[in-house]
Amino acid sequence: MGTVPIFWRVTLPFLAGYFISYLYRSVNAIIGPVIARELGLSAAGLGLLTAIYFFAFAVFQLPLGLLLDRYGPRRVNATMLLVAAAGGIGFALGHSAAELTAARGLIGLGVSGCLMAAFSAFALWYPPERISTMNGVAFASGMLGAMVATVPLEMLLRVLHWREVFAGIVALNIAVSLLLFLVVPERTATQRGESVAAQLRSEGFSAAEKIRAEADRTRQIIIAEAYRDAQRVKGEGDAKSAAVYARAFSENPEFYSFYRSLDAYRSGFRNKSDVLVLDPNSEFFKYFRDPGKRGR
Repeated sequence: MGTVPIFWRVTLPFLAGYFISYLYRSVNAIIGPVIARELGLSAAGLGLLTAIYFFAFAVFQLPLGLLLDRYGPRRVNATMLLVAAAGGIGFALGHSAAELTAARGLIGLGVSGCLMAAFSAFALWYPPERISTMNGVAFASGMLGAMVATVPLEMLLRVLHWREVFAGIVALNIAVSLLLFLVVPERTATQRGESVAAQLRSEGFSAAEKIRAEADRTRQIIIAEAYRDAQRVKGEGDAKSAAVYARAFSENPEFYSFYRSLDAYRSGFRNKSDVLVLDPNSEFFKYFRDPGKRGR
């Protein structure tokens, strides 16, 4: 799966989940005074209504880690967002402080896994060098949710009742949950390990090919240098041999010609079965018949 499909099918749904989480977290700052006036809540009651979200959020962190390790971020986050949606529906329909407090606690429980699920998904789908970047993108999506829960929400409350606004947030919540269930592919740590192993095998094969190519190049260089040195030694030997032959020719030309003929005969007969037939009038015998030449 390429980078663009991963973003649309994996990254964006998890970012949307954390966006919803921060929207739920920050919404009380705007609608809290309205709810307090409508239900006659005291400052303590309004404080409890806000704090119960964070209490449920914090309490569920340890079991959340076990669930993420066991079932994976896709299923855990999608299921828990449905729990948050149930809490959101209860909050939108609640008519007492107790109902709103219980519903708010259910919301905190449901969205407690949005950030950790996103981090787990990024660890499964992205290479290690991209994890920090993607984690920063996740935090940015949360901050965007906090920003939406300020002036835009305040302007929306001028035309809609807070219960209608909350119903819209719940609808968005359910849509994100379905997106996680239906669009995000399943991926486990085992599959991630297999992908890493395949990547390591590929890198090892490439490294081996580079080493083999370097060894071949080194071997060719050594062979070329050895051939060059051999040619140089051969050239020096040939030069010395030519000097010896030249000196021999200058001192006794007839013997030199005889020696060269004898050497040619020797070179021409490599096999033991070869037979040499000489003409008595050949240069070979003329040398031995001439006493003057033999005496030199």
